[in-house]
Amino acid sequence: MFQDHWLFGVGYGRVLKEWAKYFPEGEFKVRELEDGNHSSCLGILAELGIFGFLSYVGVILFSFWVCIGAYRQSKREQWLLKDAVSLSD
Repeated sequence: MFQDHWLFGVGYGRVLKEWAKYFPEGEFKVRELEDGNHSSCLGILAELGIFGFLSYVGVILFSFWVCIGAYRQSKREQWLLKDAVSLSD
């Protein structure tokens, strides 16, 4: 699916509807996808294309960056708090 619709994908939630076009009955043992995708990344590529996948990766990376920044900031604030407590003694 991704090879045919690499830019924008087949559409969100359309993998189940489009499955039969790409995998005819008898070619593979899997006939239905009742349990959903087995790979989130491949599912996003098929449904949303490269733009959706890059957006997904961007959100993950940005979240990681924010978490690292919050961790570093909390370490700095703890040192400042320790210095403030020691000065008051």
